[in-house]
Amino acid sequence: MNVIIRRLYIGLLLGILVLPTVGCELSKKKDVEASSKSQFTLEVKGLQSLSDKTIFYTESSEVISTSGINNIFYNIQEYYNSNKKEYHYVLTLKKQSLSDYQKEMEIIPYDIIKFSVGATQNKDTNSFIHTVSSPVFIEFEKSYVKDGSYYLFSSNKSIDTKDFQLEGIFVNSVPIKDKKAGEETFRFITNVNESLLTN
Repeated sequence: MNVIIRRLYIGLLLGILVLPTVGCELSKKKDVEASSKSQFTLEVKGLQSLSDKTIFYTESSEVISTSGINNIFYNIQEYYNSNKKEYHYVLTLKKQSLSDYQKEMEIIPYDIIKFSVGATQNKDTNSFIHTVSSPVFIEFEKSYVKDGSYYLFSSNKSIDTKDFQLEGIFVNSVPIKDKKAGEETFRFITNVNESLLTN
């Protein structure tokens, strides 16, 4: 009888010691789960490589609101992953048909042959710390940047709107004067302070 009572006592003692440990482990697991936010996914293409890329993020915001030059529209979104403390940046490009008013004003519709984005200035080198450009194409007839969303770069800190600069090289998509489609080149540069279009 004493042996049975002793075994019951040892069993209860072990149970008292083990339960708090299990409780702590469960508590830790719940804390980790609570600190991890639900992730969303976004399928894009790399602007430089044009290869498929998946972005995992927990929240997003607009860095550069939708703006346009003639028939070309663009914006940049920031996608933040709070679980990894990473910021990802995505450029969206879209061509639209000219409005009747634009046609009356003889606005030239463009095709994009090159698009570049820089962010965070390095004044010592007169360049940007983060830079990415669309690729150099092999075939001239297929050398246009298509509509779509393009991955730019990532950063461990949020990049402000004022730190971005965009540059596009466009060609006329329709004949103008004595020029055939694709023969006239235009350079577009824009940042928070100014926009410039030259040919």
